[in-house]
Amino acid sequence: MTFPARKEPAAPKPAKPVKQPVRSSRQRDRELAEQRLIEAMSSAVGRATKGRGSAPISITATAQYRNPHLMLGEHGYSVVSNAFMSRVLAPVIAARNMTPTEVAVLLYCMGEQKKGFVSIKRQQDVADFLVLPRTNVSSALVRLEEWHMIRKVNRTKLQMNPTLCFNGNGDLQQEELTAARLLQATPGDFPDLVVPSPRTKKGSSS
Repeated sequence: MTFPARKEPAAPKPAKPVKQPVRSSRQRDRELAEQRLIEAMSSAVGRATKGRGSAPISITATAQYRNPHLMLGEHGYSVVSNAFMSRVLAPVIAARNMTPTEVAVLLYCMGEQKKGFVSIKRQQDVADFLVLPRTNVSSALVRLEEWHMIRKVNRTKLQMNPTLCFNGNGDLQQEELTAARLLQATPGDFPDLVVPSPRTKKGSSS
């Protein structure tokens, strides 16, 4: 009696590689920060309990994060003084103590700053972007510096007054503010604000 040939079991299919989720740089930074926090806590507890026996210690750390701000565009955002916006700038604009050009150039600098500094290689580039004569932009920058809203660092670099508007965290803002105060030759110099006063002659509407 013959039996049918037994079929050999099929070889198992190779398992598909499990795709690891792609971690963003923000996620990696968070994980690194959590690990450093746990290590710092472990070190601190170890020093505090040194010589007090060998009882096991369990440390649990939970990091909670707020949602990021969702702002227009890809330039991020800056922290702006509410008092400057509502108590200084708004009344000054209403009273026409600043020309539209001066306001436009100020807002341009506030929005283009990175960590408190603005790079302007050519004033003509700013003028072209704002559709203004270059001489008007140049005059506006001079007036903004007189009011201590900006400070000229060199020919192509400006500093925003860090008490008015700053792009960066609080530690960096205070560093720049401290450095700015160390540069004060006399009390009242930058970064102390000078509020634009009414002009002796009717200002241009440019």
